[in-house]
Amino acid sequence: MRMSRFPLRHFTGTLSDVIIDAQLIGLESALNWSGAQLGREDSEPRIQPRTEPRALQSQQQDNGCTKTMSYTVEAGAVKFGDGPHSHAVLRLKKRGRDIAVTLQLRTYATEGLLLLAPGSKAKPKHYIAVMLRDGKLRLVIRGRKRKEIALNTFVSDGTWRSLSIRYASGRAHVKCGGETGAGRGGRAHVAPRLYVGGLPPYSDTSDYTLPNNIVRVGGFVGCVRRVTVGGRAEDLVRDSRTHHHVGQCFPNIEPAAYFSGDAYASLRHTWGAGSGSDSVTELRLQFRTSEPNGVLFAGGDFLLEIKDATVVLSRGGEEEAGLGVRVQGGAALCDGSWHAVRAWLHARPALALDGAPRVDGPAPALLDIDDSAPQTPTDYYIGGWPEGVMESAEGGKNFKGCIRDVSIGGHKRDWNKMDTLHNVLLDSCPVQQ
Repeated sequence: MRMSRFPLRHFTGTLSDVIIDAQLIGLESALNWSGAQLGREDSEPRIQPRTEPRALQSQQQDNGCTKTMSYTVEAGAVKFGDGPHSHAVLRLKKRGRDIAVTLQLRTYATEGLLLLAPGSKAKPKHYIAVMLRDGKLRLVIRGRKRKEIALNTFVSDGTWRSLSIRYASGRAHVKCGGETGAGRGGRAHVAPRLYVGGLPPYSDTSDYTLPNNIVRVGGFVGCVRRVTVGGRAEDLVRDSRTHHHVGQCFPNIEPAAYFSGDAYASLRHTWGAGSGSDSVTELRLQFRTSEPNGVLFAGGDFLLEIKDATVVLSRGGEEEAGLGVRVQGGAALCDGSWHAVRAWLHARPALALDGAPRVDGPAPALLDIDDSAPQTPTDYYIGGWPEGVMESAEGGKNFKGCIRDVSIGGHKRDWNKMDTLHNVLLDSCPVQQ
């Protein structure tokens, strides 16, 4: 008996991670294409609206705080950029001059070095690099001639993007989402290694030469997953000797720094807290937390913290003695929503919360004012303190949550320009799905 034919409909969607006999098949190496292309079908950026400070209706505990959520991590994804010289190293074929790399990336950063194949010992000035400039990907090939291929797709929106790079016989192809770029340049002779996410210290890169326009870009800040080299799946953290200052990734994030309760950032600053109007330093920041206590800022004899779900600014740690000011919002400030705080660090401290009117602290006694005190640089801390500093102060539990938009003295402070970042996860504020 002959079976009747069933009508077959073509598959519509996206396929990834095709494995046959335990071998990952790199689709970028296909011989021909028909009605298909590399990249995800939904290649348009899905920009999440920025959550502004507001009240949040959620499950609360007896103290008014939102129940602390536990966050999972993204399996197989590696975070770069949270420490100096953050990078991983992969091996390329020693005798092969062709390079085929695929990966997925997620970032909010607009600048950074994503991939680098440095020049060989015979050609130390040659290299192949992939970098972010103004939120767009660029492939740069430096051989006998220099060739640059720039894509127009903006990728620094916090969504996962598929990237494919292929270089063979002096010709390069790069593809991200639905956009493709190609070009031909001189053949580049590169060493059998590939740096991912950044570069090691200079002492480890002295056998090749990189131009300043590559070095000053800095490392990549973001997550990378599903890396293949020559069709072979790669584990970026399999060997601890091949990676440095990398971490894990949360599945869903928004652009803010995450402090896990043992983290802090520090920067040196010149303070003036006398009685004159020109000695006032204004501090602004936004925070989101589910904890009732935590240090937001400390420095110049000032302490800004969340204490019992309210914001407290004190001088010399003496809020209880009447030298500080306390501001309470309409709801507990540990409700898991964003809150904006504005503090005036002055002999008479002042606070404003979530756009509400400014609240001034008590006027200082004459003996408390010292206009002759020299203005010298001192350390200030965001999100917590080093262990030795905490021992000399009362309370001062490190902050657990997210902080963004830090401004001191009218100048916005970039996390990457802090003097110290201790366990701070940049652009990694976890959110629930």
